[in-house]
Amino acid sequence: MANGYSTNFQSITDLLGSLGYDMSALTSPGSLYGFGEGTDYGTEYDMYFQPFDVAGFQEAQASLGELEQNLLTNVSQQFSQQSQDLRQRYGGSMDEIRNQSGQTGLVGGAAQRQRRTAARVGMSEQQGLIQQRESGMQSVQENIGAKLGQLEGTLLDFLGSQAQMALNIRSFDPTGSANNQQQQPLPSGQIGMGNVNFNDFLERLRSNIDYGGQYGG
Repeated sequence: MANGYSTNFQSITDLLGSLGYDMSALTSPGSLYGFGEGTDYGTEYDMYFQPFDVAGFQEAQASLGELEQNLLTNVSQQFSQQSQDLRQRYGGSMDEIRNQSGQTGLVGGAAQRQRRTAARVGMSEQQGLIQQRESGMQSVQENIGAKLGQLEGTLLDFLGSQAQMALNIRSFDPTGSANNQQQQPLPSGQIGMGNVNFNDFLERLRSNIDYGGQYGG
C-alpha cells in the first residue's frame, strides 16, 4: 500500500486462533462451556447463548479497510497535486529569471545566484510536502488502527460475556437440575452482553475518524 502505511487486518478465524478459540466459540458459544444438546444442561439455556454476528463484524472490518485505502489515496493525490503546483511555480521562477536577465543585462554570477536561491526554496518546499504527506499517512494509519482495535474489542467482549454467562448459569443451576424442572429465568443482572449493532458501530467509527490536518476527506 501507499508507502507501507497500511493496517494489518486479520481474519476473524486468525483472531480467534491467536486467542485459542475456533469459530464454534462464535457460532455455538454455549457448547464451549458444556451447554446445549447432549449435555447435562440440554437446550434449556440456549436462549442465553446467542451466536456472534460474524457477518456484521466482517462487513465492518472490510469497510474500515476500504476507508483506510480511500484516505491514503486522498493523501497521495493531494501530495501529487501540490508537487505539480510546486514544479510549475519553480519553472515560472526560472523563466522569470531568464527574462530579467535578457531585459536588464543580468549575467554571470548574479543570475546564477538567483537560480540557486530559487532551487533551494523549491527543494525546501518539496521536503515540506513530503513530510506533510508522511504525517498525513501516519495519521490515517493510527486512526484506522485505533478504530480496528475497538472493533476487535467487540469480539473479546463477546467471548468474555459468554464465559461469564456460563459461570452465572452454573452458579444459578450448578447441576443442570433445572433441566428436569420448569425453568426459571436468570436474574436480569446475570444476563450477559448481547451482540453489537455493527451498522451503528461503524457509523460511529466513521464519524470520529481524525483525517490528519489538511488531508481530510
